[in-house]
Amino acid sequence: MKKRRSGRNAGARTSLAAAMALSVLTMFPTFAEAGDIRGVVYAGTDSSARISGATVKANGSTVTTDSAGAWRFTVPAGTYTVTASAAGYEAGSTQCTLPSDLPEKWCSFGLEPASTVPTTGTITGLLTDADSGAAISGASISAGGATAYTSGDGRFALTLAAGTYTLVGTAAGYDTGTKNCSVAAGSSSTCSFSLARTSTKGSLQGVVYQNGSTSDLVAPATVSVSGVGSVLYGGSAMWIFSVEPGTYGVTASASGYNSGFRTCQVRTGAATDCSVELTRPQQSGGEDAGSGEENDWDGGSVPLPGTGVLQGVVYRNGNRADTVAPATVVLNGVGSTVYRGLVPWAFTVQAGTYIVEVSAQGYVAVSRTCVAEAGETRDCSVELTAQEASEPEEQADGGSSAEQPSGALSGEGQRGGDMSSLAGGCSVAGGASEWALWGWLSAAAVLSGRKRRRLRR
Repeated sequence: MKKRRSGRNAGARTSLAAAMALSVLTMFPTFAEAGDIRGVVYAGTDSSARISGATVKANGSTVTTDSAGAWRFTVPAGTYTVTASAAGYEAGSTQCTLPSDLPEKWCSFGLEPASTVPTTGTITGLLTDADSGAAISGASISAGGATAYTSGDGRFALTLAAGTYTLVGTAAGYDTGTKNCSVAAGSSSTCSFSLARTSTKGSLQGVVYQNGSTSDLVAPATVSVSGVGSVLYGGSAMWIFSVEPGTYGVTASASGYNSGFRTCQVRTGAATDCSVELTRPQQSGGEDAGSGEENDWDGGSVPLPGTGVLQGVVYRNGNRADTVAPATVVLNGVGSTVYRGLVPWAFTVQAGTYIVEVSAQGYVAVSRTCVAEAGETRDCSVELTAQEASEPEEQADGGSSAEQPSGALSGEGQRGGDMSSLAGGCSVAGGASEWALWGWLSAAAVLSGRKRRRLRR
């Protein structure tokens, strides 16, 4: 009985041991020994074009490919992501699985070359002073979120994506300037531009007037600003000069008037009114200059730098002392003035050839050509010829009417001056006695004028 019991115990012990061993194997599986994953990195799809110096990473480790583009990692069996990168190539990766029953696994792969299509271009240029053309250094040039600064010779360069841009240039002492410019990918565009200096100028402006009223204008008149230049004032708008801050002398002159002069101060950015009043010349005793048989005149106008003066009188009968006034003098392309016999008419003009046209009531209009020279005063006097009297009309009874002078002493006389004062301001009708009165009055005026000149001498 005891022996049989002992045999049964032994069998039970053997079965228990086997079950325990199986349990241990299930809970703790066996692992294969470490193996290698390896390969080469090549360019594109050409496995013979090996890439040396590429960086390869796997399982937290990093290696660099050798001269043959080869790499190797020792890892336990399993699956790994292997990545590689190299200059001039797009980064790449591959999956590599090392089986438990193999000592190594080859996992070579290629990298694609980096894109060779450019996406940017370069804008270059030169920044200069708008007045002098000198280069501006240290200025900022901005476009598309990028900024560059001009070098000592005013040059700049901006690298931007292909497109059209507005370049903005700024520099101390200059107004901001802009320039539109386009650039293509992989190319260079030249876009030079200039900046204008920040203006400090003000202005001189005004009118030319008489009799103490700025609404009683004198035109045409020549207005000159010392050190700046001159302009012909036409009376329809103010004359204007843009000048730097400072004090300036302003001179105005017109035919039949004394020249006027005044000084005016200009401030930065301000407009200064510098209107000039002109007065008519007077002889001693209050008589108008030139009311006698000759014109009392000081010798003529002085031309401005770079210009000349054309001037003269309007006369008749071959005698320049026998003036015709009032008369209209037109200088083609310049302007016109009314000659009143007081002083010669005058125009300040650029050098060149001009046509002078003169007309007066009761006279045949005349034109002549005159040449103006820079820095010179040229005489361009014009002689007029009286219009011929019309043929007398026959009367109803077959007779003819006698010639009668028409308004010989009325208004501003056509015989060289205002003779109405000699006749008490009254007109004289036609007839022989009236012609005699005319001759007597004319002779009296001539004698009176000569007497006054002798007294002045």
